[in-house]
Amino acid sequence: MIKINHIINLHDARFAAAENVDFISFALAKGNLKKIALTTYQDIIQWISGTYLVVDFENDIHSLLDFLDKQIPYDFLQTHDEILNQIPIDCHERLIVFTQNKNSALELLNKGLIVESLWNIEHEKHFQIINSKTPKQQNKNHSLDNSFFLETYELDYELFNEWNQNF
Repeated sequence: MIKINHIINLHDARFAAAENVDFISFALAKGNLKKIALTTYQDIIQWISGTYLVVDFENDIHSLLDFLDKQIPYDFLQTHDEILNQIPIDCHERLIVFTQNKNSALELLNKGLIVESLWNIEHEKHFQIINSKTPKQQNKNHSLDNSFFLETYELDYELFNEWNQNF
């Protein structure tokens, strides 16, 4: 599984979907430097299919609860483990929980939740998605920042730009 974080515009979202990315994530937490407006998220998702939509609220419980009240479409919520007990239980089956604490990660896995944890390779921050339902594929599940993804697939991105301009 591949998850791309911090999608900020339709073009990048469409490119990620065209590259068969499994999850695309949008930062909606107040204070996040890559936060997008809720209306931007709503506009983008009208044009995206074939990938799971993740809305990331970090520790911003107020924005998360407001989002749920508005009944806007999403596939997964993402939040930090510190506010897990404030999230309605009926949302837990569609929840990705971020933690940097190994004990917390194990506890969350035992509850059947999807966990995302930080690890580093060659000074690049990457995230590993751990799902207790697919333990054999744990090392194949990665979450990358949008800028890293676009740099890695720069040639494909340029070709996608050319193709996109023709329509």
